[in-house]
Amino acid sequence: MECVERRENIIVEMFDFRVFKGGYDRAKVNVLKSIMPCIIILHHLAPKGFDDLKTIAMFGDFVMWLFFAMSGYGLVYSYIRNEHYIEGFLKKSLLKLFIPYFIALVVFVVYRFFEGIDQLELFKTKGLYSFVPTSWYIYVLSYFYIFYFVIFKYCKTSVIVKVLLLCCSIFLYCFIAPRIGVESWRYNRCPGFCIGALIALANSTIIEKFNKQHILFLLLIFFVVAYFMLKYNAVNLFSPEVYSMTILSLFLSMYLFDLPTYLKESKLINFISSISLEMFIIQYFAIYIVINDLSIKSTWIAIVLVFAIDIASACLINYMVKRIRQMSIFQ
Repeated sequence: MECVERRENIIVEMFDFRVFKGGYDRAKVNVLKSIMPCIIILHHLAPKGFDDLKTIAMFGDFVMWLFFAMSGYGLVYSYIRNEHYIEGFLKKSLLKLFIPYFIALVVFVVYRFFEGIDQLELFKTKGLYSFVPTSWYIYVLSYFYIFYFVIFKYCKTSVIVKVLLLCCSIFLYCFIAPRIGVESWRYNRCPGFCIGALIALANSTIIEKFNKQHILFLLLIFFVVAYFMLKYNAVNLFSPEVYSMTILSLFLSMYLFDLPTYLKESKLINFISSISLEMFIIQYFAIYIVINDLSIKSTWIAIVLVFAIDIASACLINYMVKRIRQMSIFQ
């Protein structure tokens, strides 16, 4: 009887939007952090001969926009809540990014050594980025962390001006990057960071001014505008305009509505979110093993094996990161 009531409550919560709760609490962040790496893995697995995954894989670029939006929102919102957040921020944040990155780098170097790959030649022709294929995100995010730290610590002005300066620095990066030969995927998702930062700046206003009707109206406008832009070839489906509007709509939607209880209490979501960065960084190690070494052709077997290897590797890296950060040199 209790099980039946619980199922009914879950169904009610899934479709009951009367609950209104502005903001991003830990539960919402965990849900996003648990889902997004999984979509990115499928996004990278699809081109390896798994056409069945192409539909879900196309959301990979949207997820990267959302990754940056969450980062921008989190940094600005944390500063607004507590200006002392900026103290020690750079060291703490860069260590959080680069310790798992360097562990992953060692893993890939060892893997390629046993594969007989000439890594010196690889470095000469493709550079350091090629050793860990997802490292571009680590480097780009570290640039933004530095921009954020310098502007918010040393610019003695209002938060609004600081956020605008941060957005200008990111757009300047996006402007310069293609002109110095940077690959498009290392800058074309970065405006999402500005979207998150601006939403954090307008945090109190959003809570006071928006409600369910407003956000549904916003989504309706987005789909109508997107439909006509695509119909008349005003923009490509994967243009920055469509991405920006989509991420803004999704971001605001999740911002305004509360989560069902069963998602908040999910142990699986909390577990995956705790290793999400490591899963993202090391994912190609799992993909290489399944595709290149095991030569798996079945889509479902490949998915299961990739996720199993990726999660196991991520857990190991996460454990090593915790042990390393306990060393006195990193305190």
